[in-house]
Amino acid sequence: MFQALDADGERARNDTVKAFHDLYRKNPAEFPPEAKETRYQELLRLSYPIHPELFDRLSKDWASLEKFQRTRGVLRSWRMSSACCGRRRCAIR
Repeated sequence: MFQALDADGERARNDTVKAFHDLYRKNPAEFPPEAKETRYQELLRLSYPIHPELFDRLSKDWASLEKFQRTRGVLRSWRMSSACCGRRRCAIR
């Protein structure tokens, strides 16, 4: 996940970013205005494979939980879910 992309990885990233950007532009009422801007497309590209909203949402939503250790807690949760998915033991429902 955190390795440099080879040519296939770059193509996959570019295709994914384009698909998200097209979705945001075609459905402007469903997404924040900044999502359809070119700079957001670049943010998607730079943060690939993680959507740029993920850590923001986790930090903001989970920050209100009592005894949750903000950054450490988010990273720990991310590591655990990544490890689970990496072992293919998790199921997305």
